[in-house]
Amino acid sequence: MNISRQTFGRIIEAAHRKVADVLVNGKILKIEGGYVSMKAEKPIRCPRCRRALSPGCGKSKKGVFNRLTPYNLIFVQKAEADVEGQKKTVFIPRRCMHCDNPACATLCPFAANHKFENGAVVIDQEACFGGAKCKTVCPWEIPQRQSGVGVYLKVLPTLVGNGVMYKCDLCNDLLNENKTPACIEACPRKAMSIGPRKEILAKAETLAKMIGGHLYGKEEE
Repeated sequence: MNISRQTFGRIIEAAHRKVADVLVNGKILKIEGGYVSMKAEKPIRCPRCRRALSPGCGKSKKGVFNRLTPYNLIFVQKAEADVEGQKKTVFIPRRCMHCDNPACATLCPFAANHKFENGAVVIDQEACFGGAKCKTVCPWEIPQRQSGVGVYLKVLPTLVGNGVMYKCDLCNDLLNENKTPACIEACPRKAMSIGPRKEILAKAETLAKMIGGHLYGKEEE
């Protein structure tokens, strides 16, 4: 990235502040490079997006569904926001944002993380050492490590990071077949949509005007 560690630390801190501002003040969050949007005017917290995911996305071995794990790559977080003196409940899908310029892919020391033309940021589990650099540089700490797996445990056990990193891959296999990601297809309220960046941005701007909201990230640095 050609920046100092101090500058990178400030970038991460600024990202944390922006996310907190969105949650507390009920603003709309716009992620640069993302091709998926969620409509805030349709608050609902059901598990269909998790249950209907592609293999590996929502199959928690221990029934843990309220946070991200190597087997639970999406969950819907409930948050309370104080908007003009009124309490409002918002529901936020927590998963990989598939950033336009993902630090996780740029800084992976083993080139195991890739950004594809269809927008998906995908970890190659066959090449991942499990070093967790992707989680360290992610502002939301999305990637999760599963210990005791990975081809490098057998090849170079002294050099691996103890497993393999996992995260949402935006159903890259379905995208390559011109199909819709499973979580979007399964949502009964059609709260999420996917499409070309310009179209999604236009929808977000229209929604922000309808609800008197703010399209966060468009003007802020």
